[in-house]
Amino acid sequence: MGISDAAVCQYLKKKRGRYSVVEELPAYPDLLAEIKRSARLVAEEGSEYELQICRLCKYVVDSGILEEVYKKLGEDPLSCTFMGFAVE
Repeated sequence: MGISDAAVCQYLKKKRGRYSVVEELPAYPDLLAEIKRSARLVAEEGSEYELQICRLCKYVVDSGILEEVYKKLGEDPLSCTFMGFAVE
């Protein structure tokens, strides 16, 4: 994916990147479980990581996480577009 082990470690320890409003959401533990599931599918079962990224994106939209993030940031959720299509 073009990222070093050291960079991943820094993100996990929150030394790199900025704090995310996603971590404040009640749905965050479920999202984290889905991310871990995708990582396991890639590492252990050979699933293509692009497929898992798409699966996670769909999960974020379908679960309402994307809408909640937009609301927390004071943005209009309907202003978000995903691949040229409005997310509703």
